[in-house]
Amino acid sequence: MERITWQECVDLSREILFSPPGNWTHNIPEGLARFERRVIVPSGHKKVLFRGENYAGSWPESEWDRLAKPRKPDPVQLELF
Repeated sequence: MERITWQECVDLSREILFSPPGNWTHNIPEGLARFERRVIVPSGHKKVLFRGENYAGSWPESEWDRLAKPRKPDPVQLELF
């Protein structure tokens, strides 16, 4: 797992937010999510960065592992990419 600086975290979150939605990998309580990356933030906490349906999010790694349920790929979506 990569340790990133505060600025790298901000830049990565912005990049995730501006990436197109879709290609969902997990179901989360708020809806659909696409896993992006596991990182260690400057405070030392392990976080999972992901793309939600209309936002970029980060959860503590333990919460992601507990709440995010992997999805089976959607055949129609696979054809689009």
